[in-house]
Amino acid sequence: MKGLKKVGLVVSMVCLVAFLIVTSFPVNAETPQSGKATAKSQSSPKVTKSVKKALPGGKININTASEKELQQLPKVGPAMAKRIIEYRNSVKSFKTIEELKNVKGIGEKTFEKMRPYLTL
Repeated sequence: MKGLKKVGLVVSMVCLVAFLIVTSFPVNAETPQSGKATAKSQSSPKVTKSVKKALPGGKININTASEKELQQLPKVGPAMAKRIIEYRNSVKSFKTIEELKNVKGIGEKTFEKMRPYLTL
């Protein structure tokens, strides 16, 4: 009977150690349950564009704003900022804020997201 208690104690200890080992590793959705890592899970993680840029605190004058200032507007990156400046230079200056929709890539939806931050 004494031997059975020792075996039971050893089995319990082995189970406890196994449980602690298994629960100490985080479970990754890309790692199969078999414990074999796939090539995808071993590659470096993708960087996504989840970082939102800060919106301007005030209004941006589209007739005087620099490329960097224009990039503060929603949906405006470096290429769009350049197109806005090129258009502004070709017409000398914007007469109305709505004229911004004449710039390639600025449709009604994009313009409406920008509108609260625009001035002449």
